[in-house]
Amino acid sequence: MSAPIRLSNPSEIVSSIPHLLGFTPSESVVVLWMRDRQVLVTQRFDLPGPLSDSDLEDFQQQAFGHQAARMSDDAFIIVITDNMSDQGTRAIPRLLTGRFTERQIDRVLVTDMARVRVLGGGDVRDVQPARDVFGDRYPAADRSMLEQEYAESDVLDKALFAQVVTEIRAVPDEALGDWMREVVDTVGADVLDGGEISDSQAVRLLIAWSHPHGRDRFVVALANHDRSAAAPLASLTRRTPQEFKAPCATLAAIAAYLAGDGARANVALDIATAADPDYGLADSISAAVSSGIPPQEVRAVLQRDLTDAA
Repeated sequence: MSAPIRLSNPSEIVSSIPHLLGFTPSESVVVLWMRDRQVLVTQRFDLPGPLSDSDLEDFQQQAFGHQAARMSDDAFIIVITDNMSDQGTRAIPRLLTGRFTERQIDRVLVTDMARVRVLGGGDVRDVQPARDVFGDRYPAADRSMLEQEYAESDVLDKALFAQVVTEIRAVPDEALGDWMREVVDTVGADVLDGGEISDSQAVRLLIAWSHPHGRDRFVVALANHDRSAAAPLASLTRRTPQEFKAPCATLAAIAAYLAGDGARANVALDIATAADPDYGLADSISAAVSSGIPPQEVRAVLQRDLTDAA
């Protein structure tokens, strides 16, 4: 396990943000919820323009509705904006009224990711390069780099799907469940282990996942697996046609979150909901991620609630 990285000044705190998020944000408010001087969770919100009362209410509900807000004993707020002047930041204190004031959170940093100052203070410091703070553990440059990991590439031939559907139609109804379980247990196991699968196997697995029982059976296997399957599932998401994308991208999101990678989980969830805005499992996982439920608790819920369904 890597040794903890200690952050001792505003420059190092700002340097840590891309490391914690997985990408470099812009025009954002970032909240670091802390307990016992360790980061529980990192939240990012778009920095709003003209602030209406509903904007402020939505912001505070999202921030304080997070499980980490209830568990924390401290917090840092970092405002990321290209306009660090007093004029450019004059609306920011309105974001920090009410419940932030009640919690006595008064350490607010303003940064353009190159320079940083304390809100209300005059001293501006250069931000220490992330590579100097984290060494080889420096983060991705921005969210677009993460999105490329899931971007469509070498998409599976739809003619293969038609062939497999024809094959399935020849299977007796009472044997369809056995067909689906065999595909999930064999091909799915290869995916979990990072092994190579053929295009035909991939198509069979995607079709099995399109049925809730096949998908949930794989989720249980994913939750019980002791290695991260985030990379192979991201790779399969890239190759998946749009009509089968939502289940695969959701499974990729689950794998990423169980590995502790909330940034990639959110990217995959965005892809899933874009493919099917009403996809229920994606909504459930998104709620868990945005609420800050720890990955180990999500794993336990998946193991407990889906085992019988699968």
